[in-house]
Amino acid sequence: MNSQNTRQTAALQTTDSAPNRTSQWHVTCSDTYDFHKPEFAELLSACNATVFQERGWLVPFFRILPSFLALKPVIVCVRDEKNHLKMLLPCVRRTVWGIHLVQPADLGLTDYNCPLVHPDAIDVIQGNEDLQDRIFRALRPCDILFFQKQRADKIGIETVLRGASTSPSEVQAHQVDLFAPYDAWAKNKLSQNFRTNTRAKFRKLGKICETLSFDTVVEPSEINEALRFIKVHRGQRYKNDILQNHAVFGFYSEVARDGAQSGFAQTFVMRVDGEIVAAFFGLNWDDVHCYLLGAFKPGTLERFSIGLQTLTALIADRIEANIGTFDFGLGDEPYKKRFQAEEVKMHHAVYALSPFGKIIALTYEKAKPLKRVLVKTIFRLR
Repeated sequence: MNSQNTRQTAALQTTDSAPNRTSQWHVTCSDTYDFHKPEFAELLSACNATVFQERGWLVPFFRILPSFLALKPVIVCVRDEKNHLKMLLPCVRRTVWGIHLVQPADLGLTDYNCPLVHPDAIDVIQGNEDLQDRIFRALRPCDILFFQKQRADKIGIETVLRGASTSPSEVQAHQVDLFAPYDAWAKNKLSQNFRTNTRAKFRKLGKICETLSFDTVVEPSEINEALRFIKVHRGQRYKNDILQNHAVFGFYSEVARDGAQSGFAQTFVMRVDGEIVAAFFGLNWDDVHCYLLGAFKPGTLERFSIGLQTLTALIADRIEANIGTFDFGLGDEPYKKRFQAEEVKMHHAVYALSPFGKIIALTYEKAKPLKRVLVKTIFRLR
């Protein structure tokens, strides 16, 4: 930790000797944190968090993205009087138009944000004004603390820190429960028409090719090939696709390669005559597969629904692995209805921590035409 961060940490630690035990809790802020510490694993296991707070995601995020994207890591730790880690906020600070914005390790790359806070510390932190003030001071300089994309079934930052203005998300998440065997699950979740058409297209495709396979790839060279496939075809389909950013692509590639052996990250491909024609990338954690990226090759094979073929094969693979939930992530795309995916409500929380921040927060909440401008230029990477 550099001398500036050391001085900031010292300034934030209370010297109050009053009987109130929270006066002895420590609030520290640094631009680094070792997510491999046992204390982090213990806190994460106690929290009802999401896969995007796992160290397999956070370690490469903070190692790769801040230096490339002119971001300042802001990692706040709250420890009790016995020095046990009770809360951790892995955030970044961006300065746009002179506005100091602090937000979770997100940048439009994650589907969900969630504070890491031990259940037995929620009421303690929420009920102590001095402790709350010290947490907000640790974020300085900060005009706005913006926690977006919070799931309704997870703890929200507003449950811990008072003073948030909350609003519903414009898009929701969707997920479906899985159970074995696959055929029983498919009969329960997929319409007869969908199953019949999918099988018929698969048989027809098999007749015009020599080999047809679905595989989880684990070798670095194969993972790189699959992710480059996704990058190329997403770039052709989506304007200003974030995966075209060199640092972002490098980040996803590292998550995919490092997580392949443990199964935390999964890259799944469909090959026709040895050539990748569809690829999907996602994360496995806490009995959930979270789908993140995907693409399929346009052209003559589209009539065989190779995207849906690969998706159903991936779901079958996850059922075989005894995964309990397939998370389709954010977005209200129609294809999710084919799988009877259930909606998960999402919401945002905004803290205005300066007069300037209050103006921006009010604009975000009330002025819908300007909200899109703020989201594109301030609240996201792209």
